[in-house]
Amino acid sequence: MDDAAECFENILMRIHFHMVDETKDDFCMARHCIPHQKFSMMLLEQCVCSNCGGSSQPLPFSQMVHYISTTSLCNQALKMLASREQATPRMFGELLRNASMGDLRNCPGQCGQKLQTSRVLLNSPEVVTIGLVWDSEHSDLAEDVIHALGTCLHLGDLFSRVTEEKARQSELYLVGIVCYYGRHYSTFFFQTRMRRWMYFDDAHVKEVALISEIRFDHEIIFTETSDKK
Repeated sequence: MDDAAECFENILMRIHFHMVDETKDDFCMARHCIPHQKFSMMLLEQCVCSNCGGSSQPLPFSQMVHYISTTSLCNQALKMLASREQATPRMFGELLRNASMGDLRNCPGQCGQKLQTSRVLLNSPEVVTIGLVWDSEHSDLAEDVIHALGTCLHLGDLFSRVTEEKARQSELYLVGIVCYYGRHYSTFFFQTRMRRWMYFDDAHVKEVALISEIRFDHEIIFTETSDKK
């Protein structure tokens, strides 16, 4: 269940098509293309074996949304908390990376080793969007997901490596959440001028005291850099 994230991706792609007037969307470098300049993550995926030196063919691609399974997120959170005394501010990015690792792959050099795929970030996006994939519409993990989420994200923790110095220094902060309940979507966004969280439910808008009190299923998480110069 990730309809909201897919809809958000489609909206960004339609904006791209109208601004750039082309159907090809991977690695768009147009300076006036807001979706790719602000939201796109340009990645390089590859398996490299430290045992024999074998490596797979590098796969470059771009993504607007970084998808993560809520089941994997909660399982990894339990493992990480069991191995350390307390949660740290840098734990959120590490948690997201571990939760999106995927299955082990055979060594490309056929030495018998099992490898994790490495993902290298090639640019420095201003907004990183996390799409949470729920296994079912009636999951009981909502509260566990809330406890697993952090408010600060470092790109160097989320990916195996980042190439740009700006990306290595970037700190992204939680600024928005799209939630789902009862076949209905609502949103929570941080109002920077008032420094308050606001709840938007159709035409109803109100201030929220604590973002941790949200009890709806989280569908999309928006994090944004504090320095967008």
